[in-house]
Amino acid sequence: MGQQQLLIIVMAVVVTMASVAMGMQAFAEGQKKANADALVDDALSVSADVQGWRLQPQPMGGGRGASLDDFNLTSLGYSTNGGEYDTRNGTFTAYESGGTIIVVGDNTDYENRVMVTINGQGSYCLATKITDTADEDPMPASDHPTCSGI
Repeated sequence: MGQQQLLIIVMAVVVTMASVAMGMQAFAEGQKKANADALVDDALSVSADVQGWRLQPQPMGGGRGASLDDFNLTSLGYSTNGGEYDTRNGTFTAYESGGTIIVVGDNTDYENRVMVTINGQGSYCLATKITDTADEDPMPASDHPTCSGI
């Protein structure tokens, strides 16, 4: 009777440990996905500000008709640290590439990267791409052929 009870206890411990390990893995994957969703939300918020800025005339503080050569998030009035805008979900930068503006959000804790290509003048286009932070940066504007020519 003692061996049988010991075997049952060992099996119960093994099953419990396996269940806990699987649960922890599922939780970690859920956190990574939730962070990617939050990064997309923040990036789209910044992108909306970019579109508004591009449509507002220069005399009113906007970027309509302005050169994008020196564009960054401070152009929109964001408080940045070294050109990077920090939120609790990640760090965001924005730059001009091939006539479009690209907003990049990174979270190194979860290895998430979100890139949003914006065409805010003429045609209106937002194209979002979620990748791993190990992927190459920047994302060429040609990845989103419908977003060209700000």
